[in-house]
Amino acid sequence: MGAIPGTGPSDAAPAVFEREPGDACQLRRGFEEEIAEIFRLIIPKGIGIELNTNRGNTPLPDEKWLRLYRSLGGEIVTLGTDAHTPGFVGCAVREGQALLRACGFRRFAAFRQGKPVWHEL
Repeated sequence: MGAIPGTGPSDAAPAVFEREPGDACQLRRGFEEEIAEIFRLIIPKGIGIELNTNRGNTPLPDEKWLRLYRSLGGEIVTLGTDAHTPGFVGCAVREGQALLRACGFRRFAAFRQGKPVWHEL
């Protein structure tokens, strides 16, 4: 099990996500129950989510959604930077770790051969 590939904001239905000029793609208001239902479906299956540090911009998902995921029992979270270029590899990972701690997580996962390798925060 692990994070769902191809489920980043750019892969989502346009009705759920919006992009303001110059801003990161953000979840529209009014979809809280739908996202909660998705979390309720994936969490028991051992499917996780990714905290994308977004090259130092607004993390995706942001604190609101990480807290919701955690409150519903979500535990599997990976960290990614969405680097695109070598200069952004690892960008804002420490800040992402701090955000995860603030949202109640004690560890994050990396995957090796399809199995989680846990890293304490």
